[in-house]
Amino acid sequence: MAERFLPLILVSQIQRSGGSMMAQLLDGHPELLVHPHELHIGSPNKWDWPAFTLRESPEHWFNFLYEKPFENLVTHGYTKPGSNKFAVEDVFPFSFSIEKLRHQFLEYCAQKRPIERQRQILDAYFQAFFDAWEDHRPTGRELFVAAFTPRVVMYEPCVEQFFADYPDGKLISLVRNPCSWYASTVRHNTDHANLRFALREWLLCMDGIKRVADRSNVLVLIYEDVLANPQSSLSRVADFIGIKFDPILLRPSYLRQPVRPNSSFDIDVHGINTQMIDRRDSLPAPFVKVIEDVAMPAYRELVRQHGLGSLHS
Repeated sequence: MAERFLPLILVSQIQRSGGSMMAQLLDGHPELLVHPHELHIGSPNKWDWPAFTLRESPEHWFNFLYEKPFENLVTHGYTKPGSNKFAVEDVFPFSFSIEKLRHQFLEYCAQKRPIERQRQILDAYFQAFFDAWEDHRPTGRELFVAAFTPRVVMYEPCVEQFFADYPDGKLISLVRNPCSWYASTVRHNTDHANLRFALREWLLCMDGIKRVADRSNVLVLIYEDVLANPQSSLSRVADFIGIKFDPILLRPSYLRQPVRPNSSFDIDVHGINTQMIDRRDSLPAPFVKVIEDVAMPAYRELVRQHGLGSLHS
């Protein structure tokens, strides 16, 4: 198997803020290997970045990294609709060999002993993953692996472990207007029926993003700006990553096939959709007032401090 040990572009922020959309926009770019679903290599939560003891066995490492959700995709096909009843129609064949994933991972670890850095284990996993994904056709020009995992950026130890493993990696975080975000998340996460609890989580994400926003290997984007100005936003993403701009970046896709939004709302169109920019009209006025008082000041401060385009407030 040809070796592809590439840096990782990690897309991460609180859920319902455009992470799936960004991964689907990166899909199909000839210089990227894009993980097709949320990355589930952390434990006990998917956003807990892996931390291995190097004296453990490769079998232990594999069992830790193994992404069980792919069993469902192998059985039922690839889909990622969120709560969008129309996106349920976007189901694609998913030919993936779990046994090949395990075999290739263990083979790499056997060839490269002794394993001296956690990065070698992650390199082995991603190489084995794309070898085992039979539907994927690499171009041979890939420069990065790209993947989306929510919430990593919210927890400082997880972010620091990611950058310890990938000093050559990059982090992209999207910030969504808290009114629009809450209108989406309350349909997705039953815990967020408690508005105050939901806003504490949103502010925790903002704190995490502010901690890293000034790093040269971090790009912060406003979700609404990506929707309203996709050409300029995705050109900026391409420049940040260091890849050539390609029109495929303007079309959410799975293996270059267009997909409907992974949305909490019903949207029966493919592509970037400006309907998702402002959802506050779906919220009761008292909820909007609380969000304006509790969360909007932090949102406006981040936008102004880092010159992140238009205020969608």
